[in-house]
Amino acid sequence: MTKIISLNMNKIIAKSNTYQKAFKRFRSSVKSILFDGNHRRQTRNQLQKTVIRELTSDQYPKLSRQQVSWYLRYNEFSSGDLNDGVVKSYMTNQLAANNPIEDRAAEVRLHIDPDASTNKYIFGVIDGHGGPACAQVVSERLFSYIAVMLSPLSFLKGIIVEDIDPCVGLTSRFTRKDYYHSTDMEEMYRVALQKLAHDQLIAPSDECTVEDILKGAFMRLDHDILADAIPKEGSADLINHETLSLAFTGACANIAYIDGTDVYVANTGDCKAIIGQHIDDETWMPVFLSNEHDANNDDELDRIYGRHPGEKQTVIKNSRLLGDLAPLRAFGDARYKWPARIMKHVLNVCNPNVISVYGENLIPQNYQSPPYLTAEPDVMHYSLTPRDKFMVIASDGLWENLGPQQVIDLVAAHMDERQILTEFVLPRENATLREINDILKIRKRKLAKKPEDENVATHLLRMALGPNHTILSQHLTLPENLVRHYRDDITITVVYFDTDFVAKKTT
Repeated sequence: MTKIISLNMNKIIAKSNTYQKAFKRFRSSVKSILFDGNHRRQTRNQLQKTVIRELTSDQYPKLSRQQVSWYLRYNEFSSGDLNDGVVKSYMTNQLAANNPIEDRAAEVRLHIDPDASTNKYIFGVIDGHGGPACAQVVSERLFSYIAVMLSPLSFLKGIIVEDIDPCVGLTSRFTRKDYYHSTDMEEMYRVALQKLAHDQLIAPSDECTVEDILKGAFMRLDHDILADAIPKEGSADLINHETLSLAFTGACANIAYIDGTDVYVANTGDCKAIIGQHIDDETWMPVFLSNEHDANNDDELDRIYGRHPGEKQTVIKNSRLLGDLAPLRAFGDARYKWPARIMKHVLNVCNPNVISVYGENLIPQNYQSPPYLTAEPDVMHYSLTPRDKFMVIASDGLWENLGPQQVIDLVAAHMDERQILTEFVLPRENATLREINDILKIRKRKLAKKPEDENVATHLLRMALGPNHTILSQHLTLPENLVRHYRDDITITVVYFDTDFVAKKTT
């Protein structure tokens, strides 16, 4: 299979000049479409149709069905049966549009309550922009910040006296193929977590809610990312170019903290989390656990206009923050948070083209009253019921191709079809031959429609970009300088709930 794919890729490279001509032919279409406001999804779909028309001719290379599946499944991961309290299992996958991919997915068990009968979990999807650095750091650090802030006093004391390593002692991470962790930054991370534990010990003793803790963890990590990067004025020798360039990239994050039947979703930016709720035999409904922070959110616009009075004509332009940034909350993105004098100092002592994609244009236009951006999340608390079967967390790349109801219906159908493959139960002991025959006929029809992908996140990827094979193969062979014009990185995590456990806990 690898040899076949390699040969096919050589053909694609050989025809790159033909791709470039196709790219020039519809470049004007790309430029004519503005991804803003209420028209963002419609215009993206318009551009996608334009691209498909250009690239479905026989002169372009197409992958075989096996190769398409190989690409779609390359990053998939399945936990297998966890059967740990409410969490039955989970599956993830992602597909890149950027090179390297700017999305991250992360999942951990928490080890902060030795007396608990079941574990607590955190699942997260992080969507980077301006590069992958900030998303990578958030995926490595955020869950540890949450774990420290949720820890009892005995654990905090253990962290301070170094009996507990806060980087690895409070969480266990599910790792997969191509997993990367920045070991050279680990000591800096450890010191920051020890300081956080110290601050937690000397903080007022009033008990914080889980919502307060999640907000505090997001804000504290964002503060540390920027504080580690901020240059000392008057000295170029003390600048850490790695942390500085990291601070000028950004990331949105959507995380779900699961404690028993309680689900807390903290969202900063434009990722989304929904629960699939089973209403009756044929009806499923999405339950929204987060709101996107973008120009389609009127409450978010009111918040920004209220914080920057007199700047209504410039603070949101073309449905973007200061005309540049689509998500209206994010980690990092120092160019929307630091005072202008700090960025002028950066420009004086650094090569701006090395530390940011914005180069000399590091300071946005109409930059009057920073900070314009915050990493503070909105937090929703939801109590699971036996009707709630699964949760989907995904970056905006999925939601631009599929609506929430479509996603819920696809996951529900996939779940039903997988069960058909493994379960056959008679309606009752004394069922008649006619009844058994009818059941077998239905089972046969469903087996004929069995899902092509065992991993439900892969199934969602396939349906979002296809499912037509020709279109899928063209999607996966677009050149790098073209693909990002009509599709974003896509990252999906689907968590299945144990409804029997939920039923016992809620009755």
